[in-house]
Amino acid sequence: MALLLLGSMGSLSWMVGASMSRQLAAEQGRALHNLGRGIASLMGQGLDERLDEIARLAEGDLYPYAAGPRTIDDRSLDRIAANRAHYSWIGMARTDGQVLAATRHMLVGQSVAERPWFRHGLQAPYTGDVHKAKLLAAMLPPAADGAPPRFIDFAAPLTDGNGRVVAVIGAHVNWDWGREIIALLRSNDARQHGVRVYIVDATGNAILLPLDAPSDDTVPQLDRAAHAPALLEWPDGTDYLTAVTPVEANAGPNRLGWKVVVRQPASEALRPAYAAQRVVWWSGLGLSLLAAVLAWWMAGNLSRPLTALHAAARRIGAGETDVQLPAPSGASEVRSLNAALTTMMATLATRERSLRTANETLEARVAERTQALADANAELTLLARRDALTGLPNRRAADERLQSEVARHRRSQLPLALLVLDIDHFKRVNDQHGHAVGDTVLAEVAQVLQRTLRTTDFVARTGGEEFIVLLPDTDAAGGLLAAEKLRAAVQAHPIAAVGTVTVSVGLATRAEAFRDAAAATHAADVALYSAKRSGRNRVVRFDEAAQISDSLLDALGT
Repeated sequence: MALLLLGSMGSLSWMVGASMSRQLAAEQGRALHNLGRGIASLMGQGLDERLDEIARLAEGDLYPYAAGPRTIDDRSLDRIAANRAHYSWIGMARTDGQVLAATRHMLVGQSVAERPWFRHGLQAPYTGDVHKAKLLAAMLPPAADGAPPRFIDFAAPLTDGNGRVVAVIGAHVNWDWGREIIALLRSNDARQHGVRVYIVDATGNAILLPLDAPSDDTVPQLDRAAHAPALLEWPDGTDYLTAVTPVEANAGPNRLGWKVVVRQPASEALRPAYAAQRVVWWSGLGLSLLAAVLAWWMAGNLSRPLTALHAAARRIGAGETDVQLPAPSGASEVRSLNAALTTMMATLATRERSLRTANETLEARVAERTQALADANAELTLLARRDALTGLPNRRAADERLQSEVARHRRSQLPLALLVLDIDHFKRVNDQHGHAVGDTVLAEVAQVLQRTLRTTDFVARTGGEEFIVLLPDTDAAGGLLAAEKLRAAVQAHPIAAVGTVTVSVGLATRAEAFRDAAAATHAADVALYSAKRSGRNRVVRFDEAAQISDSLLDALGT
């Protein structure tokens, strides 16, 4: 009964919502269309009026401050522009394109021969489509949305008594004029309910966006809304009720193919329909719940013994062992089911005890072997990254740490110093005193390095008698000081059967200039070889190493 009512109420709410949505979409679409038609009408009328003003200015009908075209100067044009809104610039140019007079003296003496309004204005009255400022971009304030100013061009030829064109009158009307028309006709209530207005040109590109729209906002294909308002999915993935109205002007040059696009989110336009749909749905849900309660009560009276057994069986299935079955009652089939459940519970209890004992034993063995395996893995991991002779990290650990430090250094731009040390004449020590003494020298040099370095520094034996040291957050001066300190500490440490040993050190402190960790190590090696060639027992920086070929520089990425 509950499911039947839910299905019925769901179908009814869908039909009510669909019917109201169609009616509201038609009604709200007419309102949007009327708003777009008013804006389009004002725009067409405004285009005609401004073209007529420029044409009359060229014919000499608008000269309250000048005797005629020959006496037009900057001041007369300033006065004309002051009495007319939205004119950002009015100017007069000779037939060769040189501007003779203009408002606020802007562009006077410059050539506008390549501008479309001038070329078309030599022939006949002309209206140009919306465009960004070219020559005037740096002379005028930005538009209302903070973007560079945009204009609509108007131009007309100025002729002498013989009908010969002697100049062109041109004007740039600020495109903020379009926003004022929209603000004039669109009410605050419409704006608060998501009504937004776009102006698109003949190619479908938006030439006027709402102030709260993103700069990359686009308009979808408007074919479905060309004849009547329609629900369209816009590029942001939202459905909008959309109305399209062409801007129709009387003057031929003013027929630019513009369209006024007015949209409103479907969720706002169809809100009453959705509200009615919710009312029907919740009413149906309430009735369905009431029917379900009634049906449940009736079923309980008819099947209470089975319900009690069902509850007991669920508790048994959940693992409970002390479940008390209800007293046998009802039909013989119910009593037989009760007896079967009692036998089943006894069997399950016995098997559960046996299984629990086996599981506890198995879990203990698994835990013991898992811990042993983890300990062995940890020991193997440590051995794989440690040098057995010196106890220092080995080359594998050094490579991992070097890659991490170079990446951090390149990302954070904090300084990083890299040292490569090599024990001088170590082969001679092995040859003269044997490998056992050589191993002692390596171990003691490693201890000296560890004692001398900071806790934040990193030292590793990378093979043979060579060591690598990483000095995080250490610049060139600090790296050189640390390298000299290490060299002096090794030299000052006496070693039994050998006396003293010395080390040569290569220093690289410009790791940010290398492609990767391998290139940084190579740079330190170059400096180390230079230290050995220079006499050993010294520190050489990479940028001081002599005779580095251009090919080596390219390989290092510097």
